[in-house]
Amino acid sequence: MKTIAILLIFTSMLEKIFTKSVPYIGNPIVENCVACKYIWENIEEALIENSSFLSNEKRNPILAAQAFQYFCRIAPDIFFEPCNIMFEKLFFLTEDFCAKKTIKQICINNQLCPSD
Repeated sequence: MKTIAILLIFTSMLEKIFTKSVPYIGNPIVENCVACKYIWENIEEALIENSSFLSNEKRNPILAAQAFQYFCRIAPDIFFEPCNIMFEKLFFLTEDFCAKKTIKQICINNQLCPSD
């Protein structure tokens, strides 16, 4: 009985140690900007292989949106919240991407990066 009590106290202590929340110290402006550039540069790089996509007069927004969903799904955890923000702006992001704007301009236009 005594060992069970000790075991419960020990597991309670471990639970407090491992579930203790860490205060957020990041800068959301920087994270959003870095995430935007990272995700859209990966999209552009992946779609370069599909030469018809990049050379066409009009890029396919559905293909760009699918690539966005894929790259956000496999992105590092730090990009979870920025990907959620970008998902809310996905129509405008893909519209800018398909209009062949630069990655920097796409992120600035959608208020994910500060303008210079």
